[in-house]
Amino acid sequence: MTLTAGAYFVAGTDTEVGKTLTCAALLCAAARLGWRTQAFKPVAAGCEYSVERQRWENSDAQLLAHYATQQMPYEDLNPCALPEACSPHIAAKRHAFTVNASNLVSRIRDAVLTDVDWVLAEGAGGWFAPINDCETMADVAIGLGWPVIQVVGLRLGCLNHALLTHRAIESSGLPVAGWIACQVDAHLPHVAENCAWLESQLSTPLLGMVPWLTRTEPHLAQSQDKHMTALVERAADCLISSFA
Repeated sequence: MTLTAGAYFVAGTDTEVGKTLTCAALLCAAARLGWRTQAFKPVAAGCEYSVERQRWENSDAQLLAHYATQQMPYEDLNPCALPEACSPHIAAKRHAFTVNASNLVSRIRDAVLTDVDWVLAEGAGGWFAPINDCETMADVAIGLGWPVIQVVGLRLGCLNHALLTHRAIESSGLPVAGWIACQVDAHLPHVAENCAWLESQLSTPLLGMVPWLTRTEPHLAQSQDKHMTALVERAADCLISSFA
């Protein structure tokens, strides 16, 4: 099975599992095929304040904006930008932000352009990361109703996290388009065996794998932007076969 044009919600097995790198790589791969793309980061916890633009901005959201071919106001791409890097429901309370799933879904739906081939919305944290006292990121995904791409961060414990997350997504009633493995631990032993077990247990196909990409190569050290660009483009090379 390959990915086709449409709108997808990208969910991870946890935080720091490669969701943003994977999303950026998918956008990059789609752009290479001439697809018009758009990206959203509905909730981002961990932002810096831009005095020039007088708003909070998140580096993950900015990376998605860089690789999406269709641009839009930052406030539409990342409608909930929370200053503190902690669980969204805590960050929202600490800074007097009101976050609820229905508003986020409405904001995203209103901002989706009519002339795009490929839309991605990246979740925050894991599937059940709370956004307030009663709702989680899963409620945002369910409200959108888009098929889900599951990113599995290959590290110790990933088998349990992947299977639990996969079953939770399926229980929500949303279709799972497939899963992508992203190696986030350079020293994880038995990577092939871990992926083989997941392929035998998950009911949807492995769409691609992003291997460990060296972060310390000398020619990447000139600037953080060039560093990340190189990582995204190398990841895109790995995922290009996932497209129709």
